[in-house]
Amino acid sequence: MVETKQNIGDKGVGSSWNANNWHWEERNFNAFGKEYLTKELAKIESATNDAFIEVYEVKELKGTASVTIRKAKQIFMFEFEGEVYWKAKHLTDERQECSGKLKFFELN
Repeated sequence: MVETKQNIGDKGVGSSWNANNWHWEERNFNAFGKEYLTKELAKIESATNDAFIEVYEVKELKGTASVTIRKAKQIFMFEFEGEVYWKAKHLTDERQECSGKLKFFELN
């Protein structure tokens, strides 16, 4: 059977030099983490009884992401900071709208 991402589960798979995946091994996922987080933040939208709110731009996303393997277990680590720009519209009165910036200093 060929192992794929779907049937590995929580089992960590390290390099060929890491017998039984016992030793600490860390892989850089900075680019993936930034791309994934940017896409997910841009999807944020919410509706209340009288307003619709959405994130329309993600700016200045900085940080690190990695996957560590130790004793055949995966440990996911990430820490980011950045800014998102949002806008809101009143559902019944289109003249009422606002926008703003949300700056976060730690997301992990």
